[in-house]
Amino acid sequence: MKVSSRTGKRMGRPLGSKSKSTGRAPHERPKKIVYPAWPHATRKQLGELAEMMFMVKATSKGLIVAKPYGESHRYDFLVDSGKRTWRVQVKSSTCTHWRAYTVNAYWKTTRKHMPYVPSKVDFLAVVILGTDIWYLIPVRALAGRLMVRVYPFGGSPRGSRRHEKYREAWNLLQPKKRPRPRSRISKRRAAGAPARRL
Repeated sequence: MKVSSRTGKRMGRPLGSKSKSTGRAPHERPKKIVYPAWPHATRKQLGELAEMMFMVKATSKGLIVAKPYGESHRYDFLVDSGKRTWRVQVKSSTCTHWRAYTVNAYWKTTRKHMPYVPSKVDFLAVVILGTDIWYLIPVRALAGRLMVRVYPFGGSPRGSRRHEKYREAWNLLQPKKRPRPRSRISKRRAAGAPARRL
């Protein structure tokens, strides 16, 4: 419906109003589904698929993966690296909005959304369904954000750099290799002194 001014002239649709045909604002770009292999899957089924993909991927990296009983925890898996156990929450994304893949970084209560905190979850594992691209983001790096945007195929220069360093960062879950201590003989050789004969 057109809006008329006092002068009797016809004006265009006010900014921010939604179209009747599409249900979105005229300037809003529609989301594009990029995972058509399972077109009728529910969010629950896609979440279960992402969890199975994480188990396979983490196990192939030499990690031990265990799933706690029930769904009352804030994380999906316990990942044992051999020296430490991490709490990992798995998320997946199947569509883009302005080349950004978005996932929610919160859990719901009866009245509001609560962000993940380091005292409850250690890592957020994000997979782009239809690809083998993973992001292992420490929850401390989220700084209380309720949404995470990643740009695996490029996009906003400012937004694409924030989490790109966590792409395929499986080494964050694996134990750090300590450098072997150098022997006295190697230290003397590095200093240019002749090695002692035994």
